[in-house]
Amino acid sequence: MFDLSPSTQTDSFKERNVLFPILSADFLTRPVSLGSAEQTDFSLLSQLALQNNWVWNKQLVRSLLRNQHRTIVVTDPARVIQYVSSGFEKMTGYSSKFAIGKRPDFLQGTRTDMLVKQKLRTQFSAKETVKVDLVNYKKSGEEYICRVEIEPICDTSGELKHFLAIEWDITTTTP
Repeated sequence: MFDLSPSTQTDSFKERNVLFPILSADFLTRPVSLGSAEQTDFSLLSQLALQNNWVWNKQLVRSLLRNQHRTIVVTDPARVIQYVSSGFEKMTGYSSKFAIGKRPDFLQGTRTDMLVKQKLRTQFSAKETVKVDLVNYKKSGEEYICRVEIEPICDTSGELKHFLAIEWDITTTTP
């Protein structure tokens, strides 16, 4: 499980033998400064974490928010969107107001691979980490290839509270 808690040290992933696939060990230990949009995103995520008693790593989330090519999407266990970072609108064309309360499959369409969708459902049911590339659609109807890495987030008692997805458009650039 992805550890996301105020008391968690930045090296907690190494100590617990938990790896988040898009991060290297040195990335976890560098200090991170955020711009105003990222700071707002971090504050909103912190509130969500506090309300739901998440086990989480603040430094890791700050690092993720700092990368302009990525967006963060948080869903509840039923995969209903609870939060999207400020990069979501830039990547998809949809506002956070539109996205919150919907399931992420509103971004999918005719060329979205059904086998990938099945893999997502299976790994969600098993509360496992998942990494996939899938065809999504922007508000304009334009296709893009979205790389998604999803981690289950539990509270301090081990109960699944949310899924945290790191997403980025790899159609023309790969971060």
